[in-house]
Amino acid sequence: MILEAKEEVIKIRNDAERENRERRNELQKTERRLFQREEIIDKKLDGIEQREKALANKEADVERMESDISEIKQQQLHELERISGMSMDTAKQLLLENVEQEARHDAALLIRDIEAKTKRTRRRGTSSRWRSSAAQPIRSRRRRYPSYRFRTTK
Repeated sequence: MILEAKEEVIKIRNDAERENRERRNELQKTERRLFQREEIIDKKLDGIEQREKALANKEADVERMESDISEIKQQQLHELERISGMSMDTAKQLLLENVEQEARHDAALLIRDIEAKTKRTRRRGTSSRWRSSAAQPIRSRRRRYPSYRFRTTK
């Protein structure tokens, strides 16, 4: 009985030790996986931080360039006003007047072209079709009444 109890205790102890080893192995595997995940997350975070820094640098460069461009544009406008002897408003007014004159000229040319095409179309066949269809009843009267004369009114 004592021997059986000792064997039972040894068996229980061996089972407990085996379970502990299995749990330790599982915990070690879990710890390794968590460590690997942490490393992956750290690498991704480092990459994101580097991209943010690069983006911030590019943004600063763009802002600097925009201010430079604005300054250069103002300098060029002042230089143009000085060279031309006109203010920007006067130059705009002059430009608008020129554009308006060009538009009127182009519109007149377009109207002239349309009128010429219309006259050509009338001469070619449109008017002859009208004349032939309008003259049809008169021709038929001539056949029926050969002595029928046309009167033209002016």
